[in-house]
Amino acid sequence: MLKLMKQNRTTLGIEALDRNYDSVIAATIDVLENRTMNVNLSVDSVNFDTAFFTVRLTNKAGHKFPSGYPSRRAVLQFVVIGSANDTLFQSGMFDPNYEVVNIDPTFEPHYDVISSETQAQIYEFVPGDVNGNFTSLLERADTCLKDNRIPPEGFFTSSPVYDTVKIVGDAETDANFNKSIINGTEGTGKDYVRFHVPINGYAQPFSVHTCVYYQAVPPGFLTEMFALNSAAIDTFRNMYNASDQTPFMVGCDSAINVALGVQIPDLDDLIKVGPTPTNDGLVNIYFPSPSDYVEFNLYEANGRFVKEWTYKDLQTSYSIQLPAAKGTYILAMVYKGKPFMRKLIRN
Repeated sequence: MLKLMKQNRTTLGIEALDRNYDSVIAATIDVLENRTMNVNLSVDSVNFDTAFFTVRLTNKAGHKFPSGYPSRRAVLQFVVIGSANDTLFQSGMFDPNYEVVNIDPTFEPHYDVISSETQAQIYEFVPGDVNGNFTSLLERADTCLKDNRIPPEGFFTSSPVYDTVKIVGDAETDANFNKSIINGTEGTGKDYVRFHVPINGYAQPFSVHTCVYYQAVPPGFLTEMFALNSAAIDTFRNMYNASDQTPFMVGCDSAINVALGVQIPDLDDLIKVGPTPTNDGLVNIYFPSPSDYVEFNLYEANGRFVKEWTYKDLQTSYSIQLPAAKGTYILAMVYKGKPFMRKLIRN
């Protein structure tokens, strides 16, 4: 939209100079590229029929993403490419007009698991009119049909202002949408999307690529307005059609040379925790590779919460200190977007 305004300054009567637009555009791109979203892909397992993946999305924006005006949306794209550069699976793809392929004619529901190319994860606010039908005209908006925009860290449904920023639709019952995958507590600012990809015995190595794309004004949001005609609508239609509508990538991750038909080593077996029993209460945790987010939650044997540690420093080893009281403890961990448990004993 900033580029559209810059390109049509004279027609719109805008007095700001090109260099002013250039500086704001550069700042906006910096925010989108570096301070909006972390995307992390993990390969869970692969068998003869199905490959299992988890994509973890972490909101860094400090507010719901996408924010503000309901035309804005984010699309999670997921593509599996075979050894001959052939496409084995794809979700969240765009057509030549930058609409999402196979999108639901009303609006796409929120997904926890995607197993078909007809499903696509789209994060958005969907307004409805008094009859409960989708509308893109704010004057007709009466209700919210869907709001699965990813909340920021620290977002709680118990907030006194929650009624103005509700989670609406299937995301409300998604057990890992803004919730810890260890104990279900709110406020993580994350969503985990699982992909179950049918591979039908394909036995060659393959690669997986996943990205989140942001669109300020996707084409479907303008259909209702562009069905009408007026001097203002016709002028904007011409500006929009002449503008660069390419979705903006805000985060991505990949896995290369994954072997189909071979079981991926169980991460649980590769995580080392000890010593246990421990006399001084010091316990070391070793992971097979760095992760940009690691979470530890310590509980007493009766389930009483003791302490939480979180790290975002790409290390492979960590140390935690158990309480002075002797006994059995449970250490719950989140590593590579997955939960793991260990029993610890302090002598």
